[in-house]
Amino acid sequence: PLYAEYHRTMGDHVRDLAAAGLVLEDLVEPEWPADNDAVWGGWGPERGAYLPGTAIFCTRRP
Repeated sequence: PLYAEYHRTMGDHVRDLAAAGLVLEDLVEPEWPADNDAVWGGWGPERGAYLPGTAIFCTRRP
């Protein structure tokens, strides 16, 4: 599998949502599962303990 990272801030993502006419209702950042010891690219339990690897933007169109 191919692995790639890119850096965009949460603010970048929120501004993109607003520019698309969406309203942000919630932002969910799941914690790294305690039983997951897998490493994929730069992600693994050590990094996942400090930084969420996933952001779920819950939006609605007004």
